[in-house]
Amino acid sequence: MTPDTKNHPGAPEERPEEGRLQDADLSRVVTFMSKMEVVEPGLVRAIRCYHALADCGLALRSSGSSDLLASLYSKSQMVEEIEEFWSHSWHSPAWKKILCLMILKNSLPATLLSTLVSFLAALCSYLDILPPVLMPASTSCRLCGVETYLWSQFFGMISFCFLLIFWRNRRRIFLDCGCIDQRNTDRKVKAIRSIGGILKQSQRLLLLWDPTYVERFWCTFELAAFVKSHGGSKAVQIQPILLGHFFLAVYFSVFVVALVTASFAAQNVRGVEATGGTAVAVFVVMYFAISACRRYYHSLDVLNEQLLAFKVRNTKCWCCSCDHLSPSGQVLPCDREIVSRCLNEWFGSVEGFETAAMAELASARKAQMGRHVFPWSLLLSSTVPVIWLCLDMAVSYEKDGQEGARNHWLVVSIAYWLGSLPITAAWMFWVAKTFRKPIRRSKCCDRLVSVLVLASAIPVFLVAFALPSLMDYQKWIPNMNAQVATAAGILAPTGILLWQPLRCWRKVHHHDAGNGEDQDVEDHDLPSGRPDELGAPKIQL
Repeated sequence: MTPDTKNHPGAPEERPEEGRLQDADLSRVVTFMSKMEVVEPGLVRAIRCYHALADCGLALRSSGSSDLLASLYSKSQMVEEIEEFWSHSWHSPAWKKILCLMILKNSLPATLLSTLVSFLAALCSYLDILPPVLMPASTSCRLCGVETYLWSQFFGMISFCFLLIFWRNRRRIFLDCGCIDQRNTDRKVKAIRSIGGILKQSQRLLLLWDPTYVERFWCTFELAAFVKSHGGSKAVQIQPILLGHFFLAVYFSVFVVALVTASFAAQNVRGVEATGGTAVAVFVVMYFAISACRRYYHSLDVLNEQLLAFKVRNTKCWCCSCDHLSPSGQVLPCDREIVSRCLNEWFGSVEGFETAAMAELASARKAQMGRHVFPWSLLLSSTVPVIWLCLDMAVSYEKDGQEGARNHWLVVSIAYWLGSLPITAAWMFWVAKTFRKPIRRSKCCDRLVSVLVLASAIPVFLVAFALPSLMDYQKWIPNMNAQVATAAGILAPTGILLWQPLRCWRKVHHHDAGNGEDQDVEDHDLPSGRPDELGAPKIQL
């Protein structure tokens, strides 16, 4: 929560107090803030998530006009508990934060409702309310293709994008520019001094990470106050802001590949030939998704390095950068001194905070790196266009009187969505993670690496997507419906297990200093509460 004070007049780093605080006054401020209390109950406020993201995230990308800040604050309400505290740096690109938040908060309802819209579009196509879009090359021969309907894909994509932007997520969140009264100087100062108490009354902390986050002094304070007040028992969710860009790159790549697949059906290109042609399309359009994937994984490396090398003294504080003088010449208190004293109260020393909090966060984040670091729910949302494709194909073949092909597309939709795509993505993401380090001295070489990563995924794609067609071609099972059902029964569980391994509970390896042996310790056995025994917060990546 570190806005640029020139653009955001309510920045917590600029304190509109009269003169530099004396030692006695400073001690009182530190004592109060270290207790994590609020000056008055009315300062604990929250706004609905959709208010914060309204007008394409205007609150996060505006210049801090007084009318906008007044409008935002009027939409906030006094609450006893805040569902989520948004911690972010005002120095990071606003559009990346907005995309990330829209994906995190709106992608699930957008996926469900857009798929419902695609079902309705398929029904309208079946009832001849909507005409076919692609016509076969020749109508004199039945084998030259079918009249292909694409309305499920078109309406699904349009409704998904609309809901992603305009869905009214009603979760109560804390966003500094909307929950602190920027017009009333007295209330603003009280709210800033009550930040610790506000964090204490927040259920979870959403940390929108970018390279500037750990450089901002007040971002450090927010993380420290939340970890201290919750003793590691509440979830700290770290999300790199590149997640939104990565998600959209995958989503639009899958959508384009689905359109290419539908065009093959219109020209009667089927089986292994259609799979091979689709593989070529994947190679062309998925390049941008692979490049985004490599940048995303590299950003996680930067995050880990920043956490391991974090030092409070290296963070930037606005009041110190301007020699504790406001633009009007008013003497400002030193935020660094106040926050450093609070860290001493909470963790014994600033170094204690760096060791107990940052190192634990880095360790937990590094443990997560062993997985795909892309949530299963977001993978399903980003690949949902394949469901819309299968609906269009089922309607097209039903209208053409080919019941076998209709049944094939209805059943294979499950195999593709839950099996083939997750299998291909798991391999592609793993290779991209392995070769995530950018080659800065040569852009051509770096792009070549992305091409090679993508090329390595083509064989996996061919095997995962051609299995239903291969079983039909080899006639391993006489009945075509049974062939497709068998392929779905193989692919879907494999894809799910790759992303959601079956584990009764997670264990961590704890090194016993006394005997040097590794012991399995359940998560709830980790120490927590005391600053010198601070257990690792539950980190979700």
